[in-house]
Amino acid sequence: MLRDGGGTLDSVPNTRRAGWRLASVSPPLRASVGTSAARVAVVTPLFARRVMLMALPGWESKFTAAALEEAGWLVDGRYRVSPRTSVTLGAPTRLDTSRYAVVVLLDSMSVDAAVIMRFVQQGGGLVLGGDALRIPSLASISPVGATSGRGAVAGALLTASPQRGLDAWELVVARGASVLQSTPSDHEHVEPVLVAQRVGAGRVVASAYRNSWRWRMEGTDDGAAEHRAWWSSVLALAAGVPAAPSDSLADAFPGDAAPYADLVARLGGPAPADRAGEPAAVLARPAFAAWMDRLRAAPGLLFMIIALALLGEWASRRLRGNR
Repeated sequence: MLRDGGGTLDSVPNTRRAGWRLASVSPPLRASVGTSAARVAVVTPLFARRVMLMALPGWESKFTAAALEEAGWLVDGRYRVSPRTSVTLGAPTRLDTSRYAVVVLLDSMSVDAAVIMRFVQQGGGLVLGGDALRIPSLASISPVGATSGRGAVAGALLTASPQRGLDAWELVVARGASVLQSTPSDHEHVEPVLVAQRVGAGRVVASAYRNSWRWRMEGTDDGAAEHRAWWSSVLALAAGVPAAPSDSLADAFPGDAAPYADLVARLGGPAPADRAGEPAAVLARPAFAAWMDRLRAAPGLLFMIIALALLGEWASRRLRGNR
């Protein structure tokens, strides 16, 4: 039996000489015969790290695109703002495996299911996240069925298991799909949250999380990096390639959350100015500033000046009125 990261491929005859040509493989490749098993590392060719993101405008689409771009993916997107109007991100073109590695859908909306299914059949990857699991036209290729919503665990975003602090769908895994990640539930059993299956030459990955942006924005100090790494690994799985080590701009300049504090931590605080070397004109206090300091030190004198000013104004008005 042949299996890879996307699930079961097929069976091969148990003979001394057998060959098998695969259109695409998600590493690692595993073969088993009876009780014997073998694991083979697959060398994958270079591929286009370009993604088509389709979603409704919102926090989830905004921060998912940001995380993918920080991880080195090239993101083109279409945000549906009305049935006939979309806002574009990047330069989206016709969906084709020669240009795009993965399509990411984040919301339940009207899509051209025939185009997406053909893209996956030809070897492209598809990620269904959150409410996109309930798109009826893609149910035939989805590795799961989304039944009911599962609420977030209060305070879990600040723990060692931040994903429990996200709203998610309860999933029913389709036959032949592989559960890649599960989390404990309140019902004393594990809930699948990341499931994949092979469709034609491509792969479909389903994520149960509905608002992963909260992991990035409301989690711990490492939340942004963990959110970025998680989304990049999901796309790498859908694209059929191992998750490459991140050498993105966000890692080269890690002060994205607090740039000034990160700069001080790395280089130290600002050096104190050399007061002795400053020009005398800078150090000398203006006479007006010194006079105001004396007034603040003697509030009674300041009150007297104000009272005299008001008395003079009153007398001036009276004199003008008598003329």
